[in-house]
Amino acid sequence: MVSITLMNKFTVFSLFFFIISFLFLFFSPVRAEETSSVEPAYDSMNEEVRSCILQAIDNHPDLKEMRLRIEQSYYQLGQVRASFYPQIDFSSSYTASGNQSLQAGTVYDYSHSFSLRQYITDFGRTSNSVKASFENYVASMCELKSLEDSVIYDVKSAYYKCIAAKSLIEANQESVDAYTEHLKQAEAFFAAGQSSKIEVTSAEVNLTNAKYALIESKNAFQLALVALVNAMGVSYEPVFDLSTGNIRHLPEISASLEDLLIAAQLQRPDILQSEALLRAAEASCAAAAADFAPTVSGSAGYGWGGEHYPMTHSWRLGLTMSIAIADGNARVYKLKEAKARVEAVKASNERLLQNVRQDIHSAFITMQTAKENIQVTLKALELARENFYLAESRYRVGVGSNLEFIDAQVSLLESRINRISSIMDYYVAVAALERAVGTELADYSGTLQLKDDSKSEDDSKPEDGVSEH
Repeated sequence: MVSITLMNKFTVFSLFFFIISFLFLFFSPVRAEETSSVEPAYDSMNEEVRSCILQAIDNHPDLKEMRLRIEQSYYQLGQVRASFYPQIDFSSSYTASGNQSLQAGTVYDYSHSFSLRQYITDFGRTSNSVKASFENYVASMCELKSLEDSVIYDVKSAYYKCIAAKSLIEANQESVDAYTEHLKQAEAFFAAGQSSKIEVTSAEVNLTNAKYALIESKNAFQLALVALVNAMGVSYEPVFDLSTGNIRHLPEISASLEDLLIAAQLQRPDILQSEALLRAAEASCAAAAADFAPTVSGSAGYGWGGEHYPMTHSWRLGLTMSIAIADGNARVYKLKEAKARVEAVKASNERLLQNVRQDIHSAFITMQTAKENIQVTLKALELARENFYLAESRYRVGVGSNLEFIDAQVSLLESRINRISSIMDYYVAVAALERAVGTELADYSGTLQLKDDSKSEDDSKPEDGVSEH
């Protein structure tokens, strides 16, 4: 009767621990963290850029690897947490033995038993180990976000370079068209006896060079597409127009440098990661200090066995306290190592903050410079276009020289290239600043337009390499 009562108490005790363990696991903060989204907002981006980024987030091998590493980190955390829960074992054995000197023949022995071990306290060793594992898990989540930001920047940069490369094709094609018309005009003047053969030859040479530049720009565009595919981490070429007419407005960032520095300290992923690693190091240090305290655990067991049924029932209850007396100062060295690791992480965090400030300062200055260059190149393009139209008109009526036209055409092409580069440099600079801060900052509402008011309504005038509407 006593055995049955104890067995019922044992069953209730085990059921109680099972329920507590289930609730703790199910409602744990790590589970909530695991399912939280780290996907950034893309609503304000150009649709093609958004499509490329989403494909990169889904398919990039580095991100896939990082997600699997996070999954491993989560399972490691579960292993550490398991020491909080009751450890229940069941064993069963059956043996048969015999002895020729005995007349009893074969002897059978049966044995079955349950055993329960429950951690009670170790004065913070296990709890701090769990905390350290959890903070490492948080750090790995931050590392994933930091890697996502890097992938997003690479995709944006590669995409804008594709746009620039395609715009250069358009600019070089217009240059070829202009030299083609100029060659026809030179041939007409030569046929009428108004110019020498050298002007025709010079026009042919310039047209050939322009065709060479066009071929090179097409090759550069294909290489830029390859770089974009690689940045996306996919094995196929994305399908879209890469239309330069999609560039309608420059992204505008209204935040001050001081605001950007504060925002980076609050949300840049690698800063959050370093803070989590510091908390993990501090928890590991506390766990190492708890090694000097005793460990208290409880145990219980119930079993039955014998040669035949009904078997003999037995039970046991126990409380164990253990403490290390001498270990060759291993615990002392372990604690010192943990303290040194904390100080090392603090120093690393300090260096990281300095690097972040430098990154933001550099990106901010680069963005401001690129923004100023846009206005400068616009003015240069206006003057180069006007100069080309004057040189072209003078040559058509026979008062301008061939050299004057060539110089004007070269100047116009260079101005277009500089204009394209300045716009794309600004886009890349904004992307770099967003990566440095750790969040999306740009406003694409159209506060700063790219409309070229100097362009005439005459459709015969060549267009820019980048559509500036």
